[in-house]
Amino acid sequence: SIGVVHQEKSGSLTWTIQSKDGTKMSMSFGSQPATIITAADIDGSGLADAIVLTTTNATSTRNSKLQWFVRTDPFGPSHLSQEFTFSLGTRDDTIFFLNPDGARDRLGLVSSNKPEGETYDVLTNTSSPLPIPKIALKTNKIYPIRSSSGVDNLIVIRKLEYWIIDSTGQEIVQGKLRTQGNAV
Repeated sequence: SIGVVHQEKSGSLTWTIQSKDGTKMSMSFGSQPATIITAADIDGSGLADAIVLTTTNATSTRNSKLQWFVRTDPFGPSHLSQEFTFSLGTRDDTIFFLNPDGARDRLGLVSSNKPEGETYDVLTNTSSPLPIPKIALKTNKIYPIRSSSGVDNLIVIRKLEYWIIDSTGQEIVQGKLRTQGNAV
């Protein structure tokens, strides 16, 4: 399947997926202005969940609290879908997701004013510290990379340098990118 999220004139967000056979399914979830996270599997069902982040104060650029809206399995069987709403982090935090145990994804936050990152488990409403190299505090590019064991490592990109770290914060490799452009 392939998916698209687009903004309606009203500001609401419409999520659409199309399967291999051409069948389309759509739903309305969230509104702009927002940050959208796709491909995270918060409940471990094997289906991508929908995550929308907004700020509690749209006019402030610093220290605005993030409001999270999560819908699990939005295109799966309706009895499996759950919705969660909570506040966590600020607009200035770097947001990512990772699967630290091979079971399901956790949301991740790195704040430049804290000594370490944290992960948040939506299903159990618990946070855990995430030890990370200090260099990760100075970037907004943190992405999960699935390891051969089924758990995620993180790649931290800053300018043309990168660090791959495991879920305990241990550096696996460091290197330089041999190209120009933007990491996406």
